[in-house]
Amino acid sequence: MCGIAGTYRWPDGKAVTDRLTDVLAHRGPDGAGRYSHAAGDGEVHLGHRRLAIIDPSETGAQPMASGGLVLTYNGELYNAPELRAELAAAGVRFRGTSDTEVLLEAWRRWGTDCLPRLRGMFAFGVFDERTGELVLARDQLGIKPLFLLRRGEGLVFASELKALAAVTGGKLEVDHAALVASLLYYWVPDSRCAFREAEKLPPGSWLRCRPDGRVERGRFWNLRDVAAEARERARGGALPDLAAVVEESTRRHLLSDVPVATFLSGGLDSSYLTALAARERPGISAYTIGFRAEDAKFEAMPDDLRYARQVAERYGVDLHEIEIAPDVLDLLPRMTYHLDEPIGDPAAINTFLICSAAREAGVKVMLSGMGADELFAGYRKHLANVLALRYQRVPRPLRRGVSAVVDRLPVASAARGTGPCGSRSGSSPSPNCRRRPRSGAATPCTTGVNCSA
Repeated sequence: MCGIAGTYRWPDGKAVTDRLTDVLAHRGPDGAGRYSHAAGDGEVHLGHRRLAIIDPSETGAQPMASGGLVLTYNGELYNAPELRAELAAAGVRFRGTSDTEVLLEAWRRWGTDCLPRLRGMFAFGVFDERTGELVLARDQLGIKPLFLLRRGEGLVFASELKALAAVTGGKLEVDHAALVASLLYYWVPDSRCAFREAEKLPPGSWLRCRPDGRVERGRFWNLRDVAAEARERARGGALPDLAAVVEESTRRHLLSDVPVATFLSGGLDSSYLTALAARERPGISAYTIGFRAEDAKFEAMPDDLRYARQVAERYGVDLHEIEIAPDVLDLLPRMTYHLDEPIGDPAAINTFLICSAAREAGVKVMLSGMGADELFAGYRKHLANVLALRYQRVPRPLRRGVSAVVDRLPVASAARGTGPCGSRSGSSPSPNCRRRPRSGAATPCTTGVNCSA
């Protein structure tokens, strides 16, 4: 996880960008860079903190400048080899092997039209010295964070919200509606954030700043459109080979010039992922969490350690066991600093501990099975969500009669499905509630580790 930051026509922009980049130092221990240029009657300043994954040499350093384009980028493109081959066939000559250079040349050739072609996780800012325009973009699912703040014709952006707070002197006003949302959904949904004046660039979108003060926004990907297209293909009998899709995705996520490991809880998701990764990289490392014997009896869920050991033994995985001790509370101040916003997932503690241990061992990339429950309805709440959405199709007069009965049911009943966010299936869930992913998807890793879900 690199750290990107910058200002566009912002007062004292160079000093502000330096401060932004310093706040993000923990995201990129492998290098730092700055860039400055005129932009209309102001200036643009870009900063970068590097966590080197692909091509750790200086040819991958950022901000990367070439032929009038300058890029500061956080992420990884899993189809970079294919894009590189296509661009090379068109006459592009590459200096190194980084995916950063692939992205820069793809932007030069296709502009915003390159965005739907990118397969991976990314957030970046690209400046065109010829036009004086700055464009920010974020990946399809918003895996990589990108916060921004606009005042007048100026803009400041960064990978973390705390960086924006630092350069505004702590004068940002708390968005109380966002805090309420965090209690309802266990995280702050895009494009809101904890401070009223700031925002998250929505997933699958871009923002263009022009030197004349105009700002343009656009979307290049929408989950609803993709889902509708998939349903149409399914009606025509074109069903994907799910095993092949997961295997190919795992193989692409292993693309790295540095050590890669997996999270392994012993559950179905992480076990399958680890088994596939071990097939591609025999002896791969995996990390799991365990409890001391005297503490395990206080856990509501069974200890996963024995299942993780079974998987590791079967597939020849180098298993690292991290023990949770009572002093875990001492981590909370540091964790809340890195989280930036409230989330309601206790797994953040496990993630933090595992990533800390992995980083100390020299691992820079961790693969996670996070998100599989949402895709494949792993919990009762996901089935309840489907039932609640289908219930909305029932004519309203009939729904009124049923709702009176459903509303008498206990919300927390394990025997009866509940709707999204704990509501009864007879109620009407909000659109935001229907789209809420597991809050753990927003859980950041710790210093210098790139997490791929």
